[in-house]
Amino acid sequence: MANGEWEFDVDISDVLDELDRLAELPSLTGQLRLEAVLAEQFQATQQAVHVITGSLRASGRVSSYMRDHVWHGEIEYGGNLVRAAVPGPPRKRVNYAEYEQRRGLSGGRNHDFMAPAALIGEIAMGQAGYVAAMLANLRGDGGDL
Repeated sequence: MANGEWEFDVDISDVLDELDRLAELPSLTGQLRLEAVLAEQFQATQQAVHVITGSLRASGRVSSYMRDHVWHGEIEYGGNLVRAAVPGPPRKRVNYAEYEQRRGLSGGRNHDFMAPAALIGEIAMGQAGYVAAMLANLRGDGGDL
């Protein structure tokens, strides 16, 4: 090396390894974290449903899937009952879920049973629940779910 010259070598193999890891996200652990937030949201909606016959609560269902590195979770109410309505009487379908939710504050009670799910999505673990799950996944944090 001549006077006044500097030479640098940059090994980007670690960067390439990290890019390969990121391309495979979310990992199984990351997916489980996302599922945990969705399950917590669903339980919150189940607790918030106004129960007279139990049909609306029994129509609630949660589903998720992973396609092309995109995780999708969904909570639905209405339609066919997923389980028996308690206290009853049994119904085959619930056609009023959207109406009940849109009632909002009525009669001193909040009928928007989806509101707690939105709150959990916003504040779980001190950050948005899904964002916190993915940040842990990006860090490669394979710790406790």
